[in-house]
Amino acid sequence: MLQHPAMSTTSTARTRRQALPALTSLRFFAAFGIVLFHSRGYFGIPKDAEWVFWGKQPVSFFFVLSGFILYYSYQSLNGVEGATRFYRARIARIWPLHALTMIMAVGLAFVPGAEFLPLEWDWTTPFAALANLLMIHSWIPFWGMPGTFNEVSWSISIEMFFYLIFPLALYKWNICWKYWILGSIGVIAGTMILCNLYNIPSYIEYYPGLTTSVLFHQGPLARAFEFLLGMTIGLFFLEDTVGLGKIGKESSRNLWTLAEAGSIALVLLNMIVALRLVPDARELLGNGAASWLSNAGACLSSALMIFVLAYHKGRISGLLSGRLLQILGESSFALYLIHNLYFATFRSKGHPLIGLPTYLQFPIYVAAILAISYCSWRWFETPVRNLIAPTKAKRVSERAA
Repeated sequence: MLQHPAMSTTSTARTRRQALPALTSLRFFAAFGIVLFHSRGYFGIPKDAEWVFWGKQPVSFFFVLSGFILYYSYQSLNGVEGATRFYRARIARIWPLHALTMIMAVGLAFVPGAEFLPLEWDWTTPFAALANLLMIHSWIPFWGMPGTFNEVSWSISIEMFFYLIFPLALYKWNICWKYWILGSIGVIAGTMILCNLYNIPSYIEYYPGLTTSVLFHQGPLARAFEFLLGMTIGLFFLEDTVGLGKIGKESSRNLWTLAEAGSIALVLLNMIVALRLVPDARELLGNGAASWLSNAGACLSSALMIFVLAYHKGRISGLLSGRLLQILGESSFALYLIHNLYFATFRSKGHPLIGLPTYLQFPIYVAAILAISYCSWRWFETPVRNLIAPTKAKRVSERAA
């Protein structure tokens, strides 16, 4: 869902280009967590497998990371021309593969028993197609619109919403960040109150009306806090607000490693606790609070983990910088968008691998989608992105030619 370009900053705290490879690799683990979550009920994995304790929360990590990376990459857009380049680069990053998987979903929908949405071709189908192509389908909380065609692509339209508000939020961010954060918290609280006042139901499979799941899982307004939180920790990181950047001696490497391990452990613990508290939240605060907690309950700990690993001073961040993990991280966007096509195609009947021994099914599936994801990233995403929004080096060489 996110990009990892050559990142730079004009901040006084950092005066040279500096990549953040550990964060690139983390994208793969988050995407693979979603793959595991959606694999329940297949390959011999129980539908109610308790070890998949993270639920849908890895998506929240992506949203926080998106805000962090965008702020780290763009502290200033330099007017209309800069904003235009920004939007061109963002659309080039997410639209081509999104459009391709949408086309794939249309083709796979004709496989007997496939469960792609819309389940039936009716008057909403043209609107769903247009909304998907414009990447705004999760902005429409009715008619099952957020889950149409490639079901997981709802998060793409959330990212599109983030891209639209980013230039506005970026203006005097170092001064106004607190107001944006408070405003986004107010939106969440207000939505929870409205859900209680109007008795909005929780998740109902294939329900065409308004639910708290649509509002807090797939709704852009309720998810803005996570993106703005990422921008905030990006500001703290670049300005080195807490002075961690000054700790750079070799003797401190063990302490940094401990901090990195602790931040990762905290995220995992937070995910477990958040899901365990969902029933209590529903009873005490209503369906809206329960939906927010189940989807974004670990966003604060995710922000802390991103903040710590971005310094790249411990052994864990060093391990995460390996070439193989970088490739997996770069191709994680394709992994996320492509993997669910398999489940949606064969959800109501036996899938192609079911005839194999159970212990072989999941490894073969994983190997296949990793290979497809790599090929998509290497030979589709990257060339098309460079065609739509060529890098500076490529533009210079083209002008020279």
